[in-house]
Amino acid sequence: MCNNIVKFRKKLGMTQKMLAKRLDVSQQFISEIENGKTIPSLTFAYSLKEVLGCETIEDIFFIC
Repeated sequence: MCNNIVKFRKKLGMTQKMLAKRLDVSQQFISEIENGKTIPSLTFAYSLKEVLGCETIEDIFFIC
C-alpha cells in the first residue's frame, strides 16, 4: 500500500515529529507508515485523515 502522507504533511508545514505529537504516537511510527513498512489501523487512518485535513482515507492511502 502506498500513501500521500508526506505530500499532505509538507503542505501543512508539518514535520514527522509535529504530526506524531498531534496523533500521540512516536515519530518513528509516522516514518514507518510513510515508508510503507507499517499499515495503520483503520481508526488511526481516520485520525490521520482529520489531522491532515483530507476528505477521505483514499486521499491518503492507495494501492500502488
